[in-house]
Amino acid sequence: MTDPVDDRPVRLRVLRSVASGRRRFVLGAALLATLATGCTVALPLAVRSLVNGLSEPGSLVASAGLLAVLALVGAFASGASAALLGHATESMVRELRMRMIRHTLRLPVPLVRRWGAGDLVTRTVADVANLRSVVELGVVQFPTAVMQVLVTVGVMAYLDPVLLGITVGCFAVAGGAVSLMLRSIRRHAGHQQGIIGGLATDYTAALDALVTLKASRAEVQTAAGLDHSAERGMIAAQSMAKLQSLISPVMQFGQQAAMIGVVLGSGVRLSTGALGIADFAAFLLYLLQLVGPLTILGMGAGRLQMGLTARRRVDELMALPAESGGTARPQARARPALEFRRAGVVHPDGSPALREVTFTAPRVGLTAVVGPSGAGKTTLLHAADRLTGPHTGAILLHGVDLAEWDLAALRQTVSLVDQDCTLVRGTVRANLVLGHPEPPPDEELELALERVGLAREIAALPAGLDTALGSSAALSGGQRQRLTIARALLRRSDVVLLDEPTSALDGGNERMLRVALRTLAASACVVVVAHRLSTVHDADRIVLLDGGTVVDVGTHDELVHRCPAYRELVLGQLMPAWDEEPTPLDSSL
Repeated sequence: MTDPVDDRPVRLRVLRSVASGRRRFVLGAALLATLATGCTVALPLAVRSLVNGLSEPGSLVASAGLLAVLALVGAFASGASAALLGHATESMVRELRMRMIRHTLRLPVPLVRRWGAGDLVTRTVADVANLRSVVELGVVQFPTAVMQVLVTVGVMAYLDPVLLGITVGCFAVAGGAVSLMLRSIRRHAGHQQGIIGGLATDYTAALDALVTLKASRAEVQTAAGLDHSAERGMIAAQSMAKLQSLISPVMQFGQQAAMIGVVLGSGVRLSTGALGIADFAAFLLYLLQLVGPLTILGMGAGRLQMGLTARRRVDELMALPAESGGTARPQARARPALEFRRAGVVHPDGSPALREVTFTAPRVGLTAVVGPSGAGKTTLLHAADRLTGPHTGAILLHGVDLAEWDLAALRQTVSLVDQDCTLVRGTVRANLVLGHPEPPPDEELELALERVGLAREIAALPAGLDTALGSSAALSGGQRQRLTIARALLRRSDVVLLDEPTSALDGGNERMLRVALRTLAASACVVVVAHRLSTVHDADRIVLLDGGTVVDVGTHDELVHRCPAYRELVLGQLMPAWDEEPTPLDSSL
């Protein structure tokens, strides 16, 4: 059972994650970091005490022991703090990443395609990884660094306010330069992450089309296009790296200038007796210590900018509206099973894909949807499964508007076999039982494979049903098609939608599939996008689409006699399979 979608801003979810189950780790890390900071700040004072007690052996031993204790405790606390913080941040990254994955899988299909798989993956993997800096720096390292700077400056003011003024003046100049760099780093970080997301999308698309690219000898051309995006990302990253590389030298310059100023100023202070040797030694140690937290604030601010940019990109993804449905779970199976009432669907660019489509598909029987390429046949099937639209009109399933159906119940009632014959990574068994709460026994799996003529071929694989597809075995296009159809047969859904199920089948396997579809249509509503005459001739009714609208609905014989557009389509596109016997239509035409 999955968690409900959480669309609140990421910063709230991060805080909630820290508060639920990770608070003790973060609080422990913060306390240990505070202890380490306290030991670090106390060390110069212990040195001051040691210098003052050089003439007293007893005091010298006590001061040396205190120094050793402070060093050991500080080192242990710092290491333990880092370990606890790493545990908390990695756990937070994992939880947030899984929430994003669940949310992404619930997004509407057109929205996912518009954003691109590569960009979504980049936000889920790389950007979430960058978010750990928001917790590491913002929750622990920045507060302890600020505390160390404030306490150090306070003690330095106590030791010698004049030398402190010199120190602050030098570091203020360096800090002003660093602040300007951080603004530019944030701008470059957002630009780079956007480019990397686009590169990932293009690269994913290229891998999906790898066979076509190789057949067209377009590897070099495609790589050149990807290289252009990679170069743009490199330029942005190099600009950001140059700015980040300047932060440490600028801070070191501030420290060195402060060191020179303090040494020069201390000569006068020491000669007049306003500053003692022990105080001067402690002041120099504090000056050296001050560089560490200031560098964390400077360098860490650059990482924090990247983390904040990543948070914005993650916020954008999580703000995308997930699929929504109603709460209806109808039990009564009304007639007809599917009803389109002036339904319309538009493409993302606003152009119409379907316009005022009206027809019904009976509770049982085979309904074929035919039409020229681009007529909207696939869009019609997707609309019937609420993968897209409808944007106007209505589509009813068992008499209930699709918008009122609970999505889980809807997709349990409707099974869709897409024309790409999509398989998931995993075994043959995993593909067959996809979506089943309780996997059927092997006998049912083998029966479904037998009905589509695939049982012997699967049995011949190295591990049979447990063969991992894509590793030790690769299925042909026809085998993939039959496997996805077997998966639909196992669902036992009330409505089965098939998009060109015989496109990759030879004559023998097509005849076997036609028998399976006819058997299925005896107890379910089967809607099939057809391109072969045999499938159309077997249909109880035929819906002719053209230009996104319904031209005519009827049986094969009715449409042949009354619909010129259908006759033309039959002659031009709905050709019989090579090994089929001529049908009466062939002789009549």
